[in-house]
Amino acid sequence: MASGPWDISQVEFDHTRLDLGSILIPNLRHADVRVDMDPATHIPTKVSIELKDSIVTVQAFAAPTREDLWAQIRDDIQSELAKQDVSAAIVMGRLGTEIRAVMPTIDFDGTNVVQSVRFLGCDGPRWFLRCVVTGAGAVDRKRIKDVDDFISQLVVRRGDTAMGPGEPLPITLPE
Repeated sequence: MASGPWDISQVEFDHTRLDLGSILIPNLRHADVRVDMDPATHIPTKVSIELKDSIVTVQAFAAPTREDLWAQIRDDIQSELAKQDVSAAIVMGRLGTEIRAVMPTIDFDGTNVVQSVRFLGCDGPRWFLRCVVTGAGAVDRKRIKDVDDFISQLVVRRGDTAMGPGEPLPITLPE
């Protein structure tokens, strides 16, 4: 993995990142970070970062030592999109293969709209990071570069706890 996202063992921990347990996010002046909680358990499930006109949602999962999960997860996502009659394409991006799709959704005011989405996966040592990008970072070349630069600065802390492949790595809220 030459260009990130990084494993905690590959970076010097210097407190310049927002520490959310399994995911460390670079401090950016114009980024809003939201931790999404499971409504039933109140356990943090994913992190959404708003970067100007894009949203990057990230989740980290446990992975086997010598197996990449992204190929299987990518196929599962593409299959699920096809079941919903959503056209999707697998393209080579800066961070590897990704899925690009245009999905129907409902806007804040209840209007049916379509939204461009990028699904990216990054395999690390015993972890997997899934990123979903919406907004300009899913369609505009400059914004795609900016979002990819941001994703490449993320750091994953897997920890030593035994976990099955696909189990979410714990997200903790800062004090």
